[in-house]
Amino acid sequence: MTELLEADFTCDVMIRKNSFSFCFANPPYMAEQSDLGESRIRMEIVFLEKIPNYLKIGGILVWVVPEKSFLETSHIRQWAKNFET
Repeated sequence: MTELLEADFTCDVMIRKNSFSFCFANPPYMAEQSDLGESRIRMEIVFLEKIPNYLKIGGILVWVVPEKSFLETSHIRQWAKNFET
């Protein structure tokens, strides 16, 4: 069975843990803005923190990432914490 989820992954969905064996993700590469207009956490990091909970053990994540973003320390650190390349 194939299903497609089209919603705001950070707040619009309720997903059981270990639900996906495959995930193709192209998160927004931007900083979330506070009410005062100050940059806060990067959205791709929010995605990287949430996705491991939803992948089955041995699941595959295809992660679309611009080279510039991937070379940032916070991105590499979060990726290495949860995934094998």
